This record gives sequence, C-alpha cells and structure tokens, in this order.
Amino acid sequence: MRGLIILSYLSMTFAFMLPMRMAAPQLAKAKVSLKKDTVLAGPPQKAAGKTDAAKPKRKTVGDLEEVPMFKVFLLGDDDYDQEHICKSLCDIVEDMNIKQAEEIFQQAQNGGQALICVVCKEHAEHYVEQLLRREPMIFSELEED
Repeated sequence: MRGLIILSYLSMTFAFMLPMRMAAPQLAKAKVSLKKDTVLAGPPQKAAGKTDAAKPKRKTVGDLEEVPMFKVFLLGDDDYDQEHICKSLCDIVEDMNIKQAEEIFQQAQNGGQALICVVCKEHAEHYVEQLLRREPMIFSELEED
C-alpha cells in the first residue's frame, strides 16, 4: 500500500516532465465570405437613366512643364584627400567613374570649384547633403541651371 502511495505521489509530482500531446493547430474560419463568379448570357446592360463617367483628359507633350535643373559643384579645399573625394563621388553620384571623379577633383583644386553634374533639384540637394555627411566633410553647392 505504501509503495502504491509513493508511486502515485511521484507520478503526480513529475507529471509536468512528461511530454504532453497537443492538438495540431487548425486554420481559423474565414470572416469574409467570397462571392462566386456568375456567367452572364449576353453583354452587360446599361442601367436606365445613367450616363457614362467623363473620361480623363490625357496631357500631351506640350502641356507638360519642364523640370528645372540644378548644377552641383565641388568646392576646392587644400585639406582634401584625393582618394577620399574620388571614392565619395563614385559612391554618391550615379554613373560616376573614378576617372571622372579624378578630373573633377583636379579642376576643383586648380580652379576653386568644378561641376559634378546637372540634375533635378531633389537629386542635387541629395548629393550636396550626402557629400556634407562624409567624414571628413566634402563641401559642395548647387546652382540653378
């Protein structure tokens, strides 16, 4: 009897250690009902008294405004490191290769400033901000074309 009590006590005490079987997860029922497609016998009928909505007018090439372009200039500075400037220009400005970056760097050092590119205002502002964020800073400015 005493052995049976100890056995039942042990089975209750260590029951949490036994692996429990859990039910497999089930998919939730859809809250939205889907409509079934119906096949119409003929072409769709127009409702009486309703008119077609006005079609939107398409803009022609003459109606479009020209986007203002901006020039981005690299300002020359004696403290610039050529490798840093060229690598930064290639990383930031789209379609810039190392030869172009070296030429721009040399022009900026010799003449005080050099044209990097001519782009729309948003891109020009982006390039100027990204060059300023470099460590050490790279000074540039933009000017309307």
